[in-house]
Amino acid sequence: MSIQRLRKHLHIYDQRRRSFLSRISELPPGLLSIKPGPTRWSLIQVLEHLGTHLRQVERIKKDIKDALPEAGRTPQHP
Repeated sequence: MSIQRLRKHLHIYDQRRRSFLSRISELPPGLLSIKPGPTRWSLIQVLEHLGTHLRQVERIKKDIKDALPEAGRTPQHP
């Protein structure tokens, strides 16, 4: 994958993440804690689970951005 294409994908990811968080913030707070069944997760439980994985994705994304060459900067290698 080219650097330009990778940057484009990172930008799209950021846009979708912001859109998702914006939509979630518009939901009534009471809706977040409702469990659709005794063995089903509430929306807040799902979001907490996703948050764990999103933090991992953000760390990976930072590592990728740090490794990408920018104007006047050479790529960093571990």
